[in-house]
Amino acid sequence: MGVLEDEEDYLRYLYSPEVRNTNVRKTYFWLFVNVVIFLYFGIVFAIFRNDLFNPCVKDLLIWLSVYAVITFFHIVRIITNICIWKHAKDPKLISLKMEIFFGFWVYLAELGWTFYGNFILYRDSFNVSC
Repeated sequence: MGVLEDEEDYLRYLYSPEVRNTNVRKTYFWLFVNVVIFLYFGIVFAIFRNDLFNPCVKDLLIWLSVYAVITFFHIVRIITNICIWKHAKDPKLISLKMEIFFGFWVYLAELGWTFYGNFILYRDSFNVSC
């Protein structure tokens, strides 16, 4: 028949080592960005941890703590994506399924927590107490 006899040959041709390495490198970049954000949250938390009696700082640290957990889940999602692109037979399909399921929940939590952070920032009692 054709040059590619079966599905495995087709997948090997479609996802050559060059294609896989390119996607893994791009994903490593986003892993680096998320780790830097996570470390930034840790540094801010370390700087302000002794000032917990100030209600503004307490609200900020609670918000940052939850956002750090969400960022940690982003890091787990990215590491999972790297493993998929390194080892899966059909990485694009598995990666898409993982992003739809896992990414949906992480991005939904991030969106909700960002809205909540805006309510903290712009409420009247916050402005009076600070």
